[in-house]
Amino acid sequence: MTHLGVPRTDGLEADPRQTAIRQLAELLRGRQYDVTVEASHLTVQGGGRPVQVWAMHRPDDDHRLWFAWPGQMWICRTSHLQDAVVHVKKALRRIPSARGEDLPSSLRGC
Repeated sequence: MTHLGVPRTDGLEADPRQTAIRQLAELLRGRQYDVTVEASHLTVQGGGRPVQVWAMHRPDDDHRLWFAWPGQMWICRTSHLQDAVVHVKKALRRIPSARGEDLPSSLRGC
């Protein structure tokens, strides 16, 4: 099996959550965002407050893999990478509240 054109030599498949997070991170870095990748989430800096995106299995969608904001606020399926990029860019452009509120419902995704 390959990941981004690099063959795996350890005989083990990558965790699909990690693969999805790495793919999203690459797209965001290609748009000049500062991205830090953890095991199953990433943090994006874009001038304002940082934004976290997680890759999680969504129970009410047959356990398909979705991107989510913290607190399981679903964004979109991980197979829709460009949609995820659009939602992250919107979240980075939002004006932070003085009270430090969570993402408004208009940014919660699909």
